[in-house]
Amino acid sequence: MMSRSDTTTERGVALVETAILLPLLILLVFGLLDVGRLVYAKIELSEAVQEGSLWGSYDPDNYANVQTRVAESLNNLDIFPSDVVVVCPAGGDSIRVSLSRDLELLSPLGPGTVTLSATAEGELFTDDPCVASP
Repeated sequence: MMSRSDTTTERGVALVETAILLPLLILLVFGLLDVGRLVYAKIELSEAVQEGSLWGSYDPDNYANVQTRVAESLNNLDIFPSDVVVVCPAGGDSIRVSLSRDLELLSPLGPGTVTLSATAEGELFTDDPCVASP
């Protein structure tokens, strides 16, 4: 049979273990949330620039439409069409669309913000020349 002082000691040990492990568990949860947000944002950026390069493949002489298409496909108020870069690689038979974005991390450890970027290149389907963004 346990005496009263034994149960008090066990409660104290459990409290100390909780005090040590709880911050570690919280950091782990925030780390997992950050990784999930980073993966989601990277996929979102990649799909948006692919959409822009496909749009530009059919309408290469209007970079403003390509920029608007990328910004609209992101559905994010932090991204403006002017953030999207349209480049015409040498040879003139393709179009390259790029976008980079800063993402703030939730966890207190680490760099604070991470810059994500995505680039997609598409072949031109028309005889119109490619026009790059200024």
